[in-house]
Amino acid sequence: METLFETPSVNKILRRIEMLTPVTPRRWGKMNVAQMMAHCAECMEMAMGNKKVQRSLIGRLVGPMLKHKVLDENPLDKNLPTDKDMLMVGPKDFAQEKQRLMDNIKRFTAAGRQGIPSHAHPFFGKMTTEEWARSACKHLDHHLQQFGA
Repeated sequence: METLFETPSVNKILRRIEMLTPVTPRRWGKMNVAQMMAHCAECMEMAMGNKKVQRSLIGRLVGPMLKHKVLDENPLDKNLPTDKDMLMVGPKDFAQEKQRLMDNIKRFTAAGRQGIPSHAHPFFGKMTTEEWARSACKHLDHHLQQFGA
């Protein structure tokens, strides 16, 4: 499975982000392309341990049982619910969010295995550095597919 610790995987993700434009239509969901990039940028900040999100009750109850879904080879399901703290509403600046997302991906990759802490995901619970790298890559792929990139 691809991770954000593999240069070819990171380069592929960055190329796909470069393909996006302010008017790229979504295939599913409610976010526009700028909101999606803001969402993904914040998720990368969470993966690096820079953004703290409270664990939800439902996450504490069922998250650990569903963690394998975000770590296996199968694509994520469309239209999954988004934690209220990670919802992006209102207008977002496309160019700014695109750059922020790409910078966050590059920071994560540059930090490497030694620089990304093992910490709890707000839904899935305790995650290792490797699990963060795999799940972040899969999450990015999911949203890039959402916009046909």
